[in-house]
Amino acid sequence: DLDLKISAEDVEREVLVSPARDLLRDLTCDAALELHQIGLPEAEVRSRLAERALRSADRIEHDLRGLRAPVWAAYAFTYAAGRRLIAPWLETQGQSAGFGRLLREQLSPGQLRAESGEPPALFPGSLV
Repeated sequence: DLDLKISAEDVEREVLVSPARDLLRDLTCDAALELHQIGLPEAEVRSRLAERALRSADRIEHDLRGLRAPVWAAYAFTYAAGRRLIAPWLETQGQSAGFGRLLREQLSPGQLRAESGEPPALFPGSLV
């Protein structure tokens, strides 16, 4: 009991839907690739986001506004790659201790992988 102002039901629901929300969040990366790599028309990407990511028109417009700018289009990947890199590391460190280290130290992706027991990246300097 942490005396939080959130019900146990809300916490339980969040735990249950969080993995699905993570998958849906990564669809922004798909949209960036569809726009910039494949060259799909924005209207088609908008339609795909509405159908697959279950987002409102306002949220889709927000996402596309960021993806239109080449510098920000790559930004969507920082969340997806960062989450995949940090989550296993935090499990080995403990949430509080690991978060403290992230605030105090400059840790490279290679260090995070090594400390969590994951294999090194396929390409030097890569997150994959």
